[in-house]
Amino acid sequence: MYRDDWLQLYTGSDTTFLVTDLAPGKSYRLRLRCHNCAGASLYSNTVNFVTAPAPPLAPQPPVITSKGPYAASLSWMETSTNGAPITSYSLEMCLLGDTFVEVYNEKETECIVRNLNPGSTYYCIVKANSVVGQSVPSEVTVYHSPPAPPESPSKIHLVESSDSSLKISWDPPSSPGAAILHYNVCFNNGVATKSVKNEYFIDGLSSDTQYKVRVQAVNSVGPGQFSSVKVVGTGTPLPSALPGTIQLSSRGHNFLRWAGVAPDLSSVIYWNEPLPSRVTSHQCMKETSVK
Repeated sequence: MYRDDWLQLYTGSDTTFLVTDLAPGKSYRLRLRCHNCAGASLYSNTVNFVTAPAPPLAPQPPVITSKGPYAASLSWMETSTNGAPITSYSLEMCLLGDTFVEVYNEKETECIVRNLNPGSTYYCIVKANSVVGQSVPSEVTVYHSPPAPPESPSKIHLVESSDSSLKISWDPPSSPGAAILHYNVCFNNGVATKSVKNEYFIDGLSSDTQYKVRVQAVNSVGPGQFSSVKVVGTGTPLPSALPGTIQLSSRGHNFLRWAGVAPDLSSVIYWNEPLPSRVTSHQCMKETSVK
């Protein structure tokens, strides 16, 4: 279809003229007539032509609707083809500081993007494609995914232990959902205790005892799932001081005997070896005297 009105593009004596500012992929008609002092001639025959197509115009920025913490629906308006049919639309997204990555390349003007990070800021653009080329990107749409409860912490580690205390640590959740506020630490299914850091120290425990530990992360949405159970144990306490007085009962050139140790206790002897020394081995013997 053509417009009924004609636009005058050139008046002059040259027989050539460059027409500019034409739209790509559009049909045009051209006609010519001459002028002299007596007036204007009749118009020439009409020449019909079509300009070459160009890459599509940039689409409008996408409109985003949340589908929960992990998914979103994106849609956009069809754009001008510039003379060649649209073959597909490319949707690209990225997090702050990252490079745009294509997440969709189809002909439809809407899609659902999944596996998003909860509580994160995404930047989204759309490009149109045709056989001629790709359009410039649309303006950026900023999308804030809603937060979600955190995933459970993983890999609880026993840092140190004694006969009455334990210190543990754990790896934070791979997907926190939002900023972690604190952790709940639970021993043997007892009352949970809060810990701001991803480590915890507890004392006043029984010696030679195993404890079941699990940890739960909490953010602004609420608590996540508890971690798997980790079994940790306290150690054996040191023996009490030996009762009574230790007495040397006999000695020789290469042995010592002493008395005064209860029969259910084991002992370790420490001594300073004289210098210079020719001793090549030592033998330590214990004799217990119970009165």
